[in-house]
Amino acid sequence: MNKLRTALATAAALGLGALVTAPVQAAAQPAFLAAAQMPASSTPWTATQVFTGVPENGGVL
Repeated sequence: MNKLRTALATAAALGLGALVTAPVQAAAQPAFLAAAQMPASSTPWTATQVFTGVPENGGVL
């Protein structure tokens, strides 16, 4: 029983040692488009200034 326990402890220690010595890799950062890289709009719609208050249609979406 002691040999089995020693073997398991040795295997666990070697496994943890491999994890500790493994190089740490940074998570990949997402890439975002710059405003100049955005595609041209396919519609003539443009946004207007945002106003506070109740919309003309009474707030119904």
